[in-house]
Amino acid sequence: MQLRCLVIGGDGTIGRSLRQSLMRAGHSVMSTTRRQESASAGNLYLDLEAPHCNFPDLEVAIFCAGISGFVESRISPALADQVNVKAPAQIAASLTDRGTRVIRLSSSAVFSCVSPRVRSVDEPVAPKSTYGKVQARSEQTILGLGPLACVVRLTKVVSPPFPVINAWMEALGDGNMIDAFMDHGVSPVSLDGAVASIQAVAEHGGSGIFQVSGRHDISYLDLAYWLVGKLGLPRERVIPVLAASRGMLAEEITPYTSMDTARLTALTRFVPEDPLAVFETVLGPEIESFRRQLDLKGGQAGWPGCPPSISND
Repeated sequence: MQLRCLVIGGDGTIGRSLRQSLMRAGHSVMSTTRRQESASAGNLYLDLEAPHCNFPDLEVAIFCAGISGFVESRISPALADQVNVKAPAQIAASLTDRGTRVIRLSSSAVFSCVSPRVRSVDEPVAPKSTYGKVQARSEQTILGLGPLACVVRLTKVVSPPFPVINAWMEALGDGNMIDAFMDHGVSPVSLDGAVASIQAVAEHGGSGIFQVSGRHDISYLDLAYWLVGKLGLPRERVIPVLAASRGMLAEEITPYTSMDTARLTALTRFVPEDPLAVFETVLGPEIESFRRQLDLKGGQAGWPGCPPSISND
């Protein structure tokens, strides 16, 4: 069945890929942009700081826009509240009043992320960070709109480029060591996996909360060890560090982000991916290309060197 869809935030990584995927599936898709020069009949101008936009009749609208970073949300909490909570609530209320289903993307950061157990959709939220608190408020306002409202929570979505790995490879290529957080981690999903899950929820219907997650958690230290192994370099090139020692705030350190995906699996047959398999699938070709460059430089790339300070978030 063809759906009339709206992707709010079609300029972003997820929004752009979702729009393309929906179109390939034969759906009628419009999107929004915050860049006036990019606006067109099928790509409507919408600024969430001051939202004014007239939408045509739609069957489903997917909110992909907003502030998605811990630091940005902490530095500009009022802006984060406006674009992540108030504006989506205003737009979603208008859409549901007209019979449009709304899907709001959210984050595993609505949980505390400090204990090693998988979190279900029914577990009460307990955010620590400003970003997590903003997302929790957004979820509450959207779900309060009733059976036409849905939230899709995501763990870390991996797509190229992935800044941490790119920074590590640059440092390793210069002959330096890299530091990696042993107490801060991810439970990644690929961009393709995230988009397929969101699209399935849009196509199959359903209200309430769905969660998209990797199979389990890995630390950035695990990821760094995996990277140097792929590059044929010794593990000694990696320095294990605590996140706080590099200035990361306690409330933004997330050792455990994995979530239960049973409800999504029941609807779409989603199978959580192994974390390192996600990075292999998404970044493997880029890493292999860099490995060949190291081989040409003699493999060890000037080892040993001085450890740089690189953020793992």
